[in-house]
Amino acid sequence: MNDSAPEELDPRKTQAIFEKVALQKGLITQQQHDECLSVQQNVVKAGLEVTVEEVLLKKGYISKQKAASINAALGRGPTVIDGY
Repeated sequence: MNDSAPEELDPRKTQAIFEKVALQKGLITQQQHDECLSVQQNVVKAGLEVTVEEVLLKKGYISKQKAASINAALGRGPTVIDGY
């Protein structure tokens, strides 16, 4: 019997799952996803940490409530963005 705590999922994997669920449920379009992915990659290149989910929220492509429902289904807490 294994008494250890369940392994934590890699944050990159959970973000990819978040993005896939949002696309599959029709909450965002492929174009919105691709735009936000590009923004996220550019921000990371500039040395800042940001997720595609955070960019989607900042741009208003997905509501906080929809993001929270996806995160809850994935067993994660809500995303917190500084200043909100």
